[in-house]
Amino acid sequence: MSSRTRHIAWLPLLVCCGLLVGCTGGDGNALAKAKASIAANESAAAVIHLKNALVKDPKSAEARFLLGEQLWATGDALGAVSELNRALELKYPIDRVAPLLSTAMVSVGQTKQMLELFKLQPLTDPQSIAQVQASIAMAHLALGNLPAAREAIVKGFAADPKSVRTRLIQARVALAEGNPAAALSQAEALLAEVPKDENVWSFKGELLERSPAGHEQAMAAYAKAVEINPKNFRALSSLAGLQMVRSDLPAARETLVAMRKLAPKAFMTQYYDGRLSFLGGDYSAARGFFQAALNLQPENPIALLASGVNELALKAFTQSEAQLSRAVALQPGNVAARYYLAQANMKLGRADQASRALAPLLNAETPSSEVLLTAAQARLLQGEPSAAEALVKRAAKLHPKDLSVRVAMAMVSAARGDTGTAVRELQLISESSEGAEADLRLIGIRTARNEFDAALTAIDALERKRPKDPVASELRGQVLLGKKDTAGARAAFEAALKKDANYIPVIAQLAELDLIENKTEQASQRIAALAKREPNNANVQLAVAALAARSGANSTEVSALIEKATQADPNDVRARLLLIDEHLRAGRRRAALDAAQAAVTAIPDHASLLEALARCQMQLGQDGQALTSYGKLVRVAPKEPAGYLGQAAVLFKQNDFDAAAKSLQQLLTIQPRSIEARRLSIAVAIKRKQADKALAIARELQSEFPTKSFGWQLEGDVHLDQGRWTAAATALRAGMVKQQPELLAPRLHTALTKDKQVAEAERFAAGWLTDHPKDIAFLIYLAERAHEANDVEQTRRRFEQVLAIDPKNAAALNNLSWVLLQNKLPGAVAMAERAAALAPAQPEVLDTLAQAYAADKQYAKAADAFNRAISSAVDPAPLRLALAKVYLEAGERDKGRAELERLRDLGKDFAQQAEVRRLLATPR
Repeated sequence: MSSRTRHIAWLPLLVCCGLLVGCTGGDGNALAKAKASIAANESAAAVIHLKNALVKDPKSAEARFLLGEQLWATGDALGAVSELNRALELKYPIDRVAPLLSTAMVSVGQTKQMLELFKLQPLTDPQSIAQVQASIAMAHLALGNLPAAREAIVKGFAADPKSVRTRLIQARVALAEGNPAAALSQAEALLAEVPKDENVWSFKGELLERSPAGHEQAMAAYAKAVEINPKNFRALSSLAGLQMVRSDLPAARETLVAMRKLAPKAFMTQYYDGRLSFLGGDYSAARGFFQAALNLQPENPIALLASGVNELALKAFTQSEAQLSRAVALQPGNVAARYYLAQANMKLGRADQASRALAPLLNAETPSSEVLLTAAQARLLQGEPSAAEALVKRAAKLHPKDLSVRVAMAMVSAARGDTGTAVRELQLISESSEGAEADLRLIGIRTARNEFDAALTAIDALERKRPKDPVASELRGQVLLGKKDTAGARAAFEAALKKDANYIPVIAQLAELDLIENKTEQASQRIAALAKREPNNANVQLAVAALAARSGANSTEVSALIEKATQADPNDVRARLLLIDEHLRAGRRRAALDAAQAAVTAIPDHASLLEALARCQMQLGQDGQALTSYGKLVRVAPKEPAGYLGQAAVLFKQNDFDAAAKSLQQLLTIQPRSIEARRLSIAVAIKRKQADKALAIARELQSEFPTKSFGWQLEGDVHLDQGRWTAAATALRAGMVKQQPELLAPRLHTALTKDKQVAEAERFAAGWLTDHPKDIAFLIYLAERAHEANDVEQTRRRFEQVLAIDPKNAAALNNLSWVLLQNKLPGAVAMAERAAALAPAQPEVLDTLAQAYAADKQYAKAADAFNRAISSAVDPAPLRLALAKVYLEAGERDKGRAELERLRDLGKDFAQQAEVRRLLATPR
C-alpha cells in the first residue's frame, strides 16, 4: 500500500473519531446530562444522552439501567427489556432492575423467559419482591395458570402488604376468574386510597371498556391517567384505541399527536398510526406502519391481525393468509383472526382451508351471520351444497332479519340450479330494502345468463337507490357491451364519469374503447388528464403505463411509467411486480434484480416480492442468493408452494437431487395434489435413477386428471430419458387424444425418430401441421431438428414459416439470423436488427447482432452491441472475449488488450484462458 493510499484509508477513521468526540465527549458528562433530563421529565432527551454515554462507556451498568427505564417510559418495551437485561449482566443492583424488567418482559409476551429468569434471583428489598411477584402473577395469568397467579399474589402481600401493584394484580385475577364486578370494586377501593395513581385509573379504564355501555367512562378514566401524568404512554395508547373503536377519528388523531411526541417509533404508535390509516382507507400507508410495528414485535397477535386484514384490503392475499395464520396460531380463540383467515383462504381458492379455519367458530351457540355465511360459501366451493344450505338455514334461524342471510339463501337456490327461485327472492329483497347487495347479485345472475334486458332493468333499480354512485352506470356499460351496443356502452361510461370524474375503472374502459376504434390520441389524452389530476395515484400511473404499452411504446418508456407508480406509492406491490416483470420481459435482468431488491427493501417479508427477487437471482445465476430468498419465502408463507418449488428448482440446478426431493416432499405434505411439485418430483426421480418412482407419479397424475394430457406427457418423458422409444411413443399417442395435445407433439415426433420410424415421424409432422398450421412451437422444434441435422435449407424454411405467422417473434428472428450468419448467407444483419428492435436488452439477441455486425465488418456497431449484451448477461466473460476479438480486428489494440487482461485476471473462473494467452501474445 502506498503512503498516499494509507493516508486516505486513515482519513475516515480520524473523521469518525472527531465526530465521536463531538458527540460524546464535548462536556465529558453525558450521564449527568441524562440525569438532568430525567429530573425534568424529558425522556426523549434523556435517551439521546444515555446512548451517547454508552458510546463512551458501553459497560456502564447505571447508564444501561437508566436507558431501560426511559425506553419503557417512551413505549419501547422491547428496547427496555434488552437494556435492563444488560444492566443485570453488568451487576447493577438486582433490586433496582428486577421490578421494571419483570414488568417489561410480561408486556412483550416473554412470560416463560421471565419466570425462568426470576425463579432463583435473590431479591432482598420487600417492595422489589412484591413488584416481581406481581409480574410473576401476571405471567401466570397470561399462561392461564390461576392457582400459580394466586400463589404469587400471596408471596407479594407477604413481602409488602400495602403494595398497590399487588392489589391491582389481585383485581386482575378476579377479572380472570370471571368476576369483573369484583375487579371494578377493588379498583374503586384502591382509588379511594390512592386517587392519583395513574396505573389504577388505567386499569379502571380497561375494566370499563369491556362493554360498549362503559366506553364513555373508560375514556374518562384513561383521560384521568393522562391528566395525572401527561407522558403516560400506555394510557394514551388505550385512549387512542377506544377513540378508534368509537370511530372518533379526529380525537384519535389528536391523541396520536401526543403519542408521536413521546415515542414516535414505539410499537403502539406505529400500530395505531396503521389503524388510523386503515380506517381512513389509506391501505398503502397502513401497510408501512403495520410493517414497522411488526419489525418491533414480529409475533404480536394484534398487529398480525390488523396487518393481515389490511393486506386483504390491498388484495395481497398470500401475505394476508400468512400473517393471519400466525395470528391464529398465537391466539387460537380469536374470532376475528379466524374469520379473516377464512376470507384470505377463500380469495386464494382454498375453500377447504377456509372451512378448517372457521370450524371452531361454528361450535359457538350463536355464531355471527358473517361466520356462517362464509362457512356456507366455502362448503359450496368444496362441492357440498347440502352442507352449505344447512349453514345458511342456521344463519336464517339465528339472524332472521339479516338481509345478507336472505341473499345467501337465494344464492344457494341459484347454486342448486333453481335460478327462478333465486331471482324472485332477490327481487323481493331489492324492492323491500335500500341496500344494494341483492341488486348486485341479481344483476350478476341476469348478466351471466345473457338476459341483458332483465339485467338493465335491475340496474335501473340499483340506480334509483344510488343515483350519485357511478357503479350503476358502469354496470350498464358492461351489459351494453355484452349486447354489442358499443355506442350505448360509451354513453353509459360517460354518464358514470359525470358522477365521478376520477373513476378509474370507467376511464380505463373508455380508453380501451378508444383504442379499439383507433382513437389512440383520444385515449392518451383521457389517461393523461387523469394522471395530471391524480399525480400521486399509483393506479392512475399504472393505467398510463398500460395505455402506453397498448399504443406501441417501447419497453423502456413503459418501465419508466411504471416506475412513476412505485414512486407515487412505494408500498404498492402490484406496481413493484409489474416493474420487475417488464424488465424481465425485455431481458433487462440486472434492472429487474435492482427493482426486486428495492421492492423487498421497501416492503420486507412480502411473499410475492420475495418470489420475484428469487426468480431474478436465478435468472442471473445467483443460485445461492436465490436459495436464501426462497428459504425466507418458505418462512413467510409456509403454506404457499412457490418457496418449496423454488428451493427444489435451485437445488435441482445445483445437482443436489436429494435435497430437492426433500423440499418437494415438504410441499407435498402441505399440498398433496400439487401438479408442479409432482412434475419436478418426476425430474428429480429420473436424476436419482428412480425410473419406477417417476412412472408411478406420472400414472397417478393420469388417474387424477384423465382428460388432461400432461400425465401422459410426463410418462413419455420418463421413457425418453430411459431410451425406451417405443414405450414413449405409445404413452404419447395415448395423450394426444387428451386436452392440450400440442405439448406432446414434439415429444412424439422425437420418440418416432429415435425409434427409427422416420417415415412415420414425417407423416405425423405433416398431418399435425395440416391440422395445426399455426403451431409455432412445433415449427420451431422442427427447425431445431433440421439445424441439428445440418439441413440449412429446411432450418431456414421452418423459421420463415414461423415469421409468416408471427413477424415479431424475436426468438425466430434471432435464430434465423444465426443460421444465415453461420452459413455465410445474406440477410443476417437485417434479421438480427429486427430481433434486437423487439428484444433490445436480451444478451443472446445482442450477441447475434454483434456477431452479424462483426462479420459485416461494422466493428463500431459490433462493439456497441457486445457492450450492451455484457451489461445484462449472466456470464459476460465469453462475450468479453468476442468483444476483444472485434477490437483487435478493428485495429483498436489497447481496448482489445484491456478486455483480454480482465479475462486473464479471472484465472480458473474462465475456461478459455489458452485463447486469452494466445491473443495477448500476438504481436502489436
